[in-house]
Amino acid sequence: MKILNSLKLSLALYLIITCLQNCAVPQNSVNQRSNYLNMLNEQMKNNSNKNNPNNSSGSAAGPVRTN
Repeated sequence: MKILNSLKLSLALYLIITCLQNCAVPQNSVNQRSNYLNMLNEQMKNNSNKNNPNNSSGSAAGPVRTN
């Protein structure tokens, strides 16, 4: 009976360790995701500057009124 219990424990530990190894996110994919998000952020900044001519540094918020 002790052998059966130790086999169950061994199998449970093996399954837990295997699952943890498979579920762990590799660092390389985290870096790729971060690089991709940074690239998207830069593209969004560039597009907003092109589409909004009043979005220059030092200008007041909103359109400039001329009388």
